[in-house]
Amino acid sequence: MIPTPLRLAAAAALLAPLLFACADRRAGDDSAAALPNECGDIDGEGGDTGNVPNILGSWTATMGANHFAETCGLSGLAKGSDTVVHGAMEIKGRVPDQLYLVFDEDSGERFFGLEAATGGVTFSGLHESADGNMHVAVGGLVYDDIYRGRTYIEGFAFIGVDLDLDGNIDCSAKGEWTAAKSGA
Repeated sequence: MIPTPLRLAAAAALLAPLLFACADRRAGDDSAAALPNECGDIDGEGGDTGNVPNILGSWTATMGANHFAETCGLSGLAKGSDTVVHGAMEIKGRVPDQLYLVFDEDSGERFFGLEAATGGVTFSGLHESADGNMHVAVGGLVYDDIYRGRTYIEGFAFIGVDLDLDGNIDCSAKGEWTAAKSGA
């Protein structure tokens, strides 16, 4: 079916309030508190299912369960290591394809991501360190865990380390990744 100008105008009229609400970054503030809920809730509070929670906000992440790492001489990334990495992070932006997470706001590092309508989310980025460049990918499923009374992202983490900065990954770490949303 080819859209007619009347159908296009009707669709634009229905979407305009949502698009303008998310586009209005409130004087450039892209923090979760400054954006309407629709900007972080992919299926909307009154959406078809309404069961995918708002992803924007503060989270506490854990990487390391069932952890495997190749030996590459970095502390915490040794084969058979039981190292578990904990950290605070913030997810900002707008769903579905303008999301990013930051572990340290002052670092300027952003890990860009996207979210599917079913709640699947993936972020990736680069962390430059004295030990080498770390290519990072994390993701999983966003859901409300009724038993734990919190919103979670549970899934995977991959860290590929380029030790000699030649653009090739020299060793890697893989494991389960969990993030719990802060607050109620």
